[in-house]
Amino acid sequence: MTDKTTYACPRCQIGHLHRSRAAFVSLYRGTPLSIPNMNSWTCDICQYQEFDYEALNHLEQITGQLTAAPEDGRAAARSPAHENTETNSRQRLKP
Repeated sequence: MTDKTTYACPRCQIGHLHRSRAAFVSLYRGTPLSIPNMNSWTCDICQYQEFDYEALNHLEQITGQLTAAPEDGRAAARSPAHENTETNSRQRLKP
């Protein structure tokens, strides 16, 4: 990357954002998504990082075409009903 364009850092207000490459890690519909060497902007002072708009837009177009894993139809596990075995009617707190 030979582009020398820089922007003021929105976080520290001192440093400048420079083009770089970094790994983008996120969750996509509950599944980890990791993309190495994605275009990003990194602050030379506080290391604040944001990813390039065009790269994120392209990623959104790709993931919009992916289908999610099918639901297995099972309901979430339920906790058993609380049975009050104490002689008085007060609820016992669990430790």
